[in-house]
Amino acid sequence: MLREYQLDLALRLGGRETAKLKAVPAEFKKLLKKTVRVLRKNPLLKAKMQGGVIHAVITGDDEIAMLNGAYRGKAEPTDVLALSYFDELNFPGENNLVGEIMISVETAQRQAKKHGHSLSKELRFLFAHGLLHLFGFDHQTAREKKAMFALQDEVLS
Repeated sequence: MLREYQLDLALRLGGRETAKLKAVPAEFKKLLKKTVRVLRKNPLLKAKMQGGVIHAVITGDDEIAMLNGAYRGKAEPTDVLALSYFDELNFPGENNLVGEIMISVETAQRQAKKHGHSLSKELRFLFAHGLLHLFGFDHQTAREKKAMFALQDEVLS
């Protein structure tokens, strides 16, 4: 029997903007369930997708810039960082941890404005994107990008 995934979500905004984000936990949980359902259609992924815990943090540009510098060598804000343990030998890792997703709400706000949609829609997009990274997807090549973005569209539809 396949185990479920749990979402551990933290809002690290120092009291700012939290009222705007009240619906985020429920939206993220729905997206997590749908993403798992979509990915488990693939027999190779299904065999490895045995449940676990996903940490997600919504933070600001300062913290994500620091993390981006530490993990990617780019000390600048980014929209989403995903730290995946999916390809680790002992997956899921300590405390059944699948991976971590960090999203900058400040960058998400700028991107939402640029694309002409709501902050909620942008956060959903970034979370879905981060989830796919956690489960081993990337977009370094045109082929990878096509596959990942097709799954992303399916999850968000």
